[in-house]
Amino acid sequence: MIKCTITHICKDENGTITHVLATSAVEPKGVQLTKIEVVHNIATRLIRYVVANNGEETPVRVVDGRYIRSVPNDIMEDNLGELPLFRPR
Repeated sequence: MIKCTITHICKDENGTITHVLATSAVEPKGVQLTKIEVVHNIATRLIRYVVANNGEETPVRVVDGRYIRSVPNDIMEDNLGELPLFRPR
């Protein structure tokens, strides 16, 4: 299974994540994905997504079949919603 690290997010006007920017060994410069693509990749176990912070990795999971979230912990910096924003192409 491929592991991708989500580094940036894009949110809509309601604050819902719509896109992510993720890096991997195959795509070290990063690739833009829709939230729907990420949900599909996690659900089908094609790709494992994580958020990295100071060498630690926090898994990203699917919630209610349509949202993505990092696994809860006490580290604010590895929450998906706290990642830097980007504008999708």
